[in-house]
Amino acid sequence: MHPAHQTGLPFLVGLACWASMAAASANAQSSELTRLRALLIVDTRSGLGDSVVLDGRRMQFLLRSGIPPKRLDLTVYDKAKQLTRESILRYYRDLKTGPSETSLCYYAGHGAIDPEKGHFLALQQLDTEPLTRDELRKAMLQNKPGLVVILTDCCSDRHELKKKNRDVWDNEHKAINPVLHDLLFRHRGIVDITASTGNSAFGDEHQGGIFTRTFAKLIHTAPEQFDSNKDGFVNWKEFFPRLEKDTEATFVSWAQQNRALGEAIQQKSQRPRALQLASEAIVTSPVAGVTIRNDLLRIVKYEYRWNSIDPWKSASLAPGKTVSYPPPVGVGLGAMRLEVRSKEGNGTAKAGDTLRFHD
Repeated sequence: MHPAHQTGLPFLVGLACWASMAAASANAQSSELTRLRALLIVDTRSGLGDSVVLDGRRMQFLLRSGIPPKRLDLTVYDKAKQLTRESILRYYRDLKTGPSETSLCYYAGHGAIDPEKGHFLALQQLDTEPLTRDELRKAMLQNKPGLVVILTDCCSDRHELKKKNRDVWDNEHKAINPVLHDLLFRHRGIVDITASTGNSAFGDEHQGGIFTRTFAKLIHTAPEQFDSNKDGFVNWKEFFPRLEKDTEATFVSWAQQNRALGEAIQQKSQRPRALQLASEAIVTSPVAGVTIRNDLLRIVKYEYRWNSIDPWKSASLAPGKTVSYPPPVGVGLGAMRLEVRSKEGNGTAKAGDTLRFHD
């Protein structure tokens, strides 16, 4: 294996073009948000029973399975002493975050609109002081995070379907989910979405809130289905119309099924409302990695790691094939080097370079 800078060893032609891509993407890479600080407020005192419990579990799984542990700080508020206006505001007063991180607040419970104060979270179904959406937004903004995301599944009426509760998710994995990656780490500004527009948001004790289950399902959809401008990036303005459409479609189907069971559901639609969508997207082009090419007529087994940051990982490459390894997210590209070792040879390269196995 031969990298460019080793004396007397051949180097793959075309590095100049890759190097320029690496330089162009270095600035974008340094701007990508590095960590998600998530607070899930699951109002188990709302009287909505297992519906909100399932919503909370679904969101926990969505984040834990879609975001590597080192990039996620997850807190769940579901106890009576936590489900108060003061407790939630105190959480944000004490939160240590900043412009390199995302702050996410998810709420499952009751909510309503006051003519003067606007939308509010009816915590513990008003056995305690409500929290207005404006207060929540201001609290989240006080430490100036790079991105603020507020998702509320509010006003969920309770409809018991007399079915056994079941899990609605698969086993956990550690790779970052590509849609979550784009939506939560590659934007700046404020995202503020609630589950309905001027009416109720529904759910049940079998699958939880319609808004939350739709959101979770879309997160596991292929990114290409949202990427309307074909730039390889999912932004909130592309994602929300699909969330709006699918939530309403899920409600219509759900309502029809429940009316057939005798439930009195008068509402005709449930359409999510976006109060604000982050307009600034960052890192809209792929970050250049190190490409490895096998020019030999046999399979090559090798190990690789970035600058001794991670343990050695094993891999193999078939004849005539190439593979690319992006640098660790959130780490500056300047000094980063990919180390590769094998029986065929050892080498190091920076982002944008190409290493090759050859005779």
